[in-house]
Amino acid sequence: MTAKIVPADFPGLESLCWNRSKTAPIDRETAWALYRANWRFVWQDTLTDDERALIESLEVEFGNGERLLGTDGPPPAFARLITPEEAAEILGIDLVLLERRIKAGRLFCREIDGEARIGLEDVLALKEAEDKQNALMAEIYEDMEGVDSPPNGVERKM
Repeated sequence: MTAKIVPADFPGLESLCWNRSKTAPIDRETAWALYRANWRFVWQDTLTDDERALIESLEVEFGNGERLLGTDGPPPAFARLITPEEAAEILGIDLVLLERRIKAGRLFCREIDGEARIGLEDVLALKEAEDKQNALMAEIYEDMEGVDSPPNGVERKM
């Protein structure tokens, strides 16, 4: 494994170096950053075996489990918006309850091209918060199950 990579030796990487020298060596982390940030511009079916091997080694070294080969790459920020139906499904609720959460300010809804969209990260954060809240409520309920009956010998006052 070489520490420096010459982009001109790898056609896919070379095509990503439009704003830098294609013949000047770059370090492996920079190569990974270039591939990752611009993966949607790489024609995977034209990659050489050597370049595929390079990308696989970079995935192992820097990817933390992330794969580029065989994917469209990480989604751009705008692709992280989902429909209200998808948000409701993730939250396990119907659209009426989803709308209540939006009106209450617990979830932000955007309109893009006339259609409602919700940030996936916002939905996942709300789900995590509601799951914690529901778990706490269940725990309180379990603790309170026997509380409504007075102890033996004590009379309830109304």
